[in-house]
Amino acid sequence: MMGELESLLCEILVERAGFEEIDDDPAPLISEDDGENFKFANVLSMLGYLLDKMCRRSQCVAPDSKYLRSIYAIINKSEIFKKLASEKDIGGDSFKLLTDFFKSIPVIALPTKPAPKFVDELAELIKDGLQCIQNFYLEHDNQN
Repeated sequence: MMGELESLLCEILVERAGFEEIDDDPAPLISEDDGENFKFANVLSMLGYLLDKMCRRSQCVAPDSKYLRSIYAIINKSEIFKKLASEKDIGGDSFKLLTDFFKSIPVIALPTKPAPKFVDELAELIKDGLQCIQNFYLEHDNQN
């Protein structure tokens, strides 16, 4: 079941992360699909919100939790930040979504010796996200 969830979430992130530049199916935040069913088109902000509320405290989820690592790995597998970084420019809404996501996710280091470190999945996520921010922050320096 976890494998199916990972596959589905990765597919949804590719199609509806919330970045107009790279989404396969750009749409409003919530849109009506067939009159009764709703689909979230900005999955990345929803995922950031859930990570912030459910995974920030170590008494809820340990920084090396296999579930937390799995979520980071799914985001990495979707390559949304690599795709976004390859764009020539991005809109203000996309830059805000990018920075808001990284403000909201739990960035907790493992208490290892001689120095604390991030789990590999989180380290990759941070690296790709910071590359995006570095590519576009001068264009959007008046935001946030």
